[in-house]
Amino acid sequence: MRTADQIRNNMYQELEGDETGLVGYWRSDEARDQSMLDLTSNNLDGYLQNGTSFSSETHPFGTRISGGEGWRIISSPSAGTSYGTLLDPLWTQGFTGSDSPDYGDANVFTWNETSGSWTSVSDAAATPAAGTGFIVFVFDDQDYDGTPDGFPKTIQVNETQNSGTVSPSLSYTDTGSQADDGWNLVGNPFGATIDWDAASGWTRSNLDASLYIWNASANNGNGAYQSWNGSSGTLPDGKVAPWQGFWVKANAPSPVLEISDEARSAGGVFRKAKPVPKISLQLSGAELTSRAVIMFDERAGAGKEPMDAWKLEPLTDRYLGLYTTDTGGNALEINALPLEIDTPLELKLGMKGTIQEKQYTLGWNPQQLPATWNKGSIRLTDRFTGQVLYLQSAGEYNFNAVATMQNRTKPGNREEYDELPPAGHGPVPGVLKTKESNQRFLLTIDPRGEHHRDQAELPEKPELSQNYPNPFNPATVIRYAVAERGPVSLKVYDVLGREVSTLVERTQAPGWYRVKFSGASLSSGMYIYRLKVGGNIITRKMTLVK
Repeated sequence: MRTADQIRNNMYQELEGDETGLVGYWRSDEARDQSMLDLTSNNLDGYLQNGTSFSSETHPFGTRISGGEGWRIISSPSAGTSYGTLLDPLWTQGFTGSDSPDYGDANVFTWNETSGSWTSVSDAAATPAAGTGFIVFVFDDQDYDGTPDGFPKTIQVNETQNSGTVSPSLSYTDTGSQADDGWNLVGNPFGATIDWDAASGWTRSNLDASLYIWNASANNGNGAYQSWNGSSGTLPDGKVAPWQGFWVKANAPSPVLEISDEARSAGGVFRKAKPVPKISLQLSGAELTSRAVIMFDERAGAGKEPMDAWKLEPLTDRYLGLYTTDTGGNALEINALPLEIDTPLELKLGMKGTIQEKQYTLGWNPQQLPATWNKGSIRLTDRFTGQVLYLQSAGEYNFNAVATMQNRTKPGNREEYDELPPAGHGPVPGVLKTKESNQRFLLTIDPRGEHHRDQAELPEKPELSQNYPNPFNPATVIRYAVAERGPVSLKVYDVLGREVSTLVERTQAPGWYRVKFSGASLSSGMYIYRLKVGGNIITRKMTLVK
């Protein structure tokens, strides 16, 4: 027996078939053919006769809104149900028939792709079209009595569920801004989960491959957009829950999106291909996180194309965004690259946020990369410190953020730039804009591996290479290896033993590193550089000639 709390907590959640104490399991209104009707693991067989299909009869169905106060993107699973009925448990205001029609700004809006703007719902009696999405600001105090009512909140209807084929109205307005044109807000039209990757049930044309869902629980509960392009992304998969609205992006006139019953996720055969080669990146501060994906596919090109997904501005005031960029300076959350790379590719990797923390960790997980790629094929360069890491040899990089920094990777470069320029926020689906100087990291992808002989395996002991070039003027590169995670110190001294520069003073993971040293402010002569790793100390000499 389940308790009342267990019933409430599992209401409207999709069963997986392995729940404790499950005796029989029938998805009587979710199956698409007779063979899918018996989903039990015992001898209790269940059948529906006469080829019964999806039920469209009236029955209660709903969803739970978890998290905290803020924007939610919703769609209606019920044919002909008004905004007032759909949102009855929530506080609404600013339009006819709402809880407060004359006071307060409206909190329910629809999106107009042609004008690129929101329009307030004018009347609670109006009915959202099937398959379209709308945005709602969900207040904690849902009856406006001055006392927060808490989350989760449940919304449900006892109406006829949409069925058959649903065709939301889409448009494409070309203003000349590729990143900003063609955004359409649609939604799951059914009372069951649908799968973006279903083999049938979708008709799509003149659309990018990605969908975008606002997840209020992501980013450590602060909310973030998550994307999926059919193969990879920051969503766990391509499933869209009931009542969930989402963005799609048209890329040409006359876009088409049709959703039919076969898109439902219960049963059926899905076009799930083998895992694609990718690099999953995550930026973490003490409070906020953000993810980005670089994937490799034989269908992808080097420029912006439909498999890429944009990095969207958030719906909250607390936000951290990690992204790569396209050639126009627009931020990407999914960057799809060709599987066959003949020449090295360089990607700018940057971050934006609404608050700035002092310390961050950039972590990564190279997954399913081709076996022919050397371990030194993907390297990360910190454009501020000049430090270099190889992604297949280390798992993370810890660094400090400052208000302004100088790009130290080029001798004499004195340009200062913002480490975390503020990200815009609000309901409008804006793509994060970037600047060349605001992208701290450089990812170099070369399947041959610039230092593939060194990267065959992790170093067995600390190493300090001779600087190159040597003699130098005014800058040189020092390479070193760390065998075990621990404190690392790399300093430069003159021949009298006086310290002239601290190049590294931090904890580092095992791997190979490279740092630039500039002697622009020093006199010609011999200098000594010393590497200290744990109890090991290695020194070498170098010569500055002006």
